[in-house]
Amino acid sequence: MTLHFTCTLMSKVVLSARAATEGQVDSLDYLPGAKFMGIVARQYESMDDPARHDLFHNGKVRFGNAYPFAKGVRFYPAPLVYFTKKGSKPTDTDGVIYLDHLLDETKRKQFSKDGDQLKQVRSGYIDAGGKKSLTIETDYQLKSAYDADLRRSKDSQMYGYSSIPRGTVFAFSVEDTTGKYAEKIKKALVGEHGLGRSRTAEYGRVRIEVAEAPKDTVMQSAVTNVALVYALSDLCLYDKFGQPKQPTAEDLGFSAGAKIDWTRTQVRSGEYQSWNTIRWNRNTDRWVIGKGSVFCVENVQEKVSSQQKWVGSYHQEGFGQIWINPPFLEATKGDHQRPGLKKVEDQEKVAPLKTTNIVPENTNKGLLDLLNRRAALDNLENTIYRQVNAFIEKQKASFSGISSSQWGTLRSYASHAANSTALHKLIFDEKTGFLHRGQSEKVWRKCRDELQKAVSQIEDKTKNKPNEKDDRPLLFLQKLAAEMAKRTKNQEA
Repeated sequence: MTLHFTCTLMSKVVLSARAATEGQVDSLDYLPGAKFMGIVARQYESMDDPARHDLFHNGKVRFGNAYPFAKGVRFYPAPLVYFTKKGSKPTDTDGVIYLDHLLDETKRKQFSKDGDQLKQVRSGYIDAGGKKSLTIETDYQLKSAYDADLRRSKDSQMYGYSSIPRGTVFAFSVEDTTGKYAEKIKKALVGEHGLGRSRTAEYGRVRIEVAEAPKDTVMQSAVTNVALVYALSDLCLYDKFGQPKQPTAEDLGFSAGAKIDWTRTQVRSGEYQSWNTIRWNRNTDRWVIGKGSVFCVENVQEKVSSQQKWVGSYHQEGFGQIWINPPFLEATKGDHQRPGLKKVEDQEKVAPLKTTNIVPENTNKGLLDLLNRRAALDNLENTIYRQVNAFIEKQKASFSGISSSQWGTLRSYASHAANSTALHKLIFDEKTGFLHRGQSEKVWRKCRDELQKAVSQIEDKTKNKPNEKDDRPLLFLQKLAAEMAKRTKNQEA
C-alpha cells in the first residue's frame, strides 16, 4: 500500500547538508524521508513492539524523500548522465541535452575536434517526462547570538542559516508493505508540524496533506536487455562486514550474469550526516551513492520495463529507492540527445498560503503590525534577489571588466542615497553621477546604460506603489553591487 502526501512550507525551513555547527553549511533542497519518519516517531511510546519495528526499524514501512511539486507534477533529481555544452544551460531555448551513456568514442572525439566541452548537470530537478526543469533557490540569513546579560548581540558570535523559501511545495510517498498502518501514518502526518533546525524560532513550520497518486510513475519506456538504473534517492549499500561497498548488478536487483558497465555509468558519492533530536546526538555517518546517479547494467537476462523499487539499507529513512529505465533517459532527438528543458518559473512552484482577515479581539495590534511589516520586507527582499539574479545571469558578460572596488563604491552611493531622485544624481546624472566622472567613467562607459535601464524598469513596475517606489531601486543596486563585488573578488583571487 502506497500513501501519497504534499508538504507545503508555512515558513522557511533549515535543513543543513552536514551536522557541523561551524563554517559554511549548505542547505538541502529537498526534504529527507527520515524527517517524516521522525514525525510519526513522536508516537513511539504509545506503540507496541511489532508496530515500532515495522514503522521505524526493519524497513517494512518506507518513508520516501519529498521532492518539488508544481502544478500537479512531481519533479525528480536531475540525472548525472545529462550533459550540456560548456557555456549553455539545459533550459536554453535552443539547448540540447547530451546523454552520456549513449555517446560513443567517435562522437566524443568529434566534440574535442570541434573545440566543444561538455559539462555535467549536477543540480536541479526534472519532471518524469524529461521536459521541464525546476530549481529550488535557497535563502541565506545572517544572525547573531544574543547576550542576555548585556542585552545586546554577543561579540564574535555571528552565524547564518541557508533555508528553503516559504511557500515551496514538495510531494512524497510512504510505502506500507504490511498494509496495517495506513490510518496510523495518516493521523500522525496530516496537519502542521515542525521540521528542521530552529523550530522554536522563525523556521520549520510545514503543512502536510493527503494527495492523489501521481500519474507520471506509470509512464513506460522501451523494454531492452540493457537496463538504466537511476538513483531516485541516496543509496546505502554494505558488504557482509557492514562496510560501504562498490555496487554490483546483483545489489541493484538483477540476476547473475548482469554486469555494470562503468564506462557508461555516472555516480557521485559522499558522506550523509543527520541529527537525532530525541537522543540529542548525531546518527551514524553514512557513505552513500548520491541521488541522480545512473548505472548502466548490461547482459540483463530478464526483460525489464520501467519500474521503481528499493535496494540496499535504511529504506525506512528514504534511502535505496531506484527507478529502472525511467523515460527521461531515452534519446528523443537523434541517437544520443534530448531537447532542452522548459524552466518552471518561481511563481509556478510556490503555493499561496491560506490567510484570513479575521483578527482575534485579544491580538496585540502593535506586535501584529510589526510582524506584518517584517513579512512585507522579507517578501520585498526575496523579489529583489530574484531580480538581481536574473540581471546577473543575463548581463554578467557586459560587466566583466568592473573591479570589486568599483562595485563597492557603487554600493556605497546606493546606500547613502535617500531616494530615487538622489540616486540618479549620485550615480546616473551626466554631470554629477559617479558613472560619468573621473577614472570611473572609462570603466563604466560600456555598461552603464544597461544598469540605468534596469533601475528604470524597476521604477516603472512600482509606479502604482508610491510607498515602494523609492526603496526598490536602492535595494536593487545595493544587492547587485554586493553580489557582483563578491563574485569579482573570487575571480580575482
